[in-house]
Amino acid sequence: MKQVRTGVIGCGGIAERAHIPNLLAEPQVRLEAVADIDESKLRLIQQNFNFPAAKSFTDYARVLDLQTVDAVVIATPAETHGEIVLKALEAGKHVFVEKPLSTTVAEAETIVRIARQTSLKVMVGYQHRFVASHRIAKRYLRTGKIGVPFFGEVHSESLIVKPEEGILLDYGVHLIDLLCWYLDTSKVEEVAALSYSDEEGAKEKHAIIIMRFANGVLGRIGVFFMEGFSSWAASDRYVKILGSRGKLTVSLTGPTITLYKEGSLMSRLRGPHTFMPRGAVQEKLPLTDAAYREEMHDFIQSILQDHKPSVDADQGLMVQRVIDAIQRSIAEKTFIRVNL
Repeated sequence: MKQVRTGVIGCGGIAERAHIPNLLAEPQVRLEAVADIDESKLRLIQQNFNFPAAKSFTDYARVLDLQTVDAVVIATPAETHGEIVLKALEAGKHVFVEKPLSTTVAEAETIVRIARQTSLKVMVGYQHRFVASHRIAKRYLRTGKIGVPFFGEVHSESLIVKPEEGILLDYGVHLIDLLCWYLDTSKVEEVAALSYSDEEGAKEKHAIIIMRFANGVLGRIGVFFMEGFSSWAASDRYVKILGSRGKLTVSLTGPTITLYKEGSLMSRLRGPHTFMPRGAVQEKLPLTDAAYREEMHDFIQSILQDHKPSVDADQGLMVQRVIDAIQRSIAEKTFIRVNL
């Protein structure tokens, strides 16, 4: 059986909790090397996964130099993504990189160009797409359950944010990708955004984004750092789509969908009804853990079967272009056209 020999670059929380366990769960994957500049994180990986110290490095270049590595998973700070992705591609490795693909449009464009030239796979870690309830809800859109969509919204209140990145780069990119995936019959044409920070010079903690798609559909994203909150249960997080014949609301990381379908007997009698569709929950994995598992499986299968991963470099570039326009809108206090 053919195997994908992998290395992990960056052994922080997301690698330890999700990426390394998910790689080890794939029968056609062999974990060949790990790297992190923090030796204590390497020791933790060695201890928790019985991984050999001889294959653990503080210099990620050592992983890229290995002929026994076919693909790498990059889970380092956002500002390092572009550089490491490019070096991995130059070394002939397939790449899974945590979001975002890069922090500049120019760097993301270079990644896309090299990936096309080399036919290497590049996948970006936007795992919300792989939450089962979102996939079911998107099927509802495709089959016309709520008619023709004219508005989409993602709202998320987060208890955590990386202060060095700000909420847009740390979390907002997830929501941009998710909304564009739901409304993928058209591209974002124009954005306007406002942000809030309570300290001069600090990265934003809250942001509101207005989007207009080329087909006229409107979008809105609200992302907020609920500093001081201690319970995720107090946070509202959802996707809402309005259509010509109904509307649906999907829990961002939960299994429920609320549906109103004009003309149906149930909707006429009860109004919008909330339910957990069949297949929304796996027996052995929590919902978000299952999404991480599915995205890694998607990446590995794209290599083994030689097809595009579900979230390829082009889609990572699209998100980066939208983020670039959002940041310009905040700075210039006006609507900005998105160069897609």
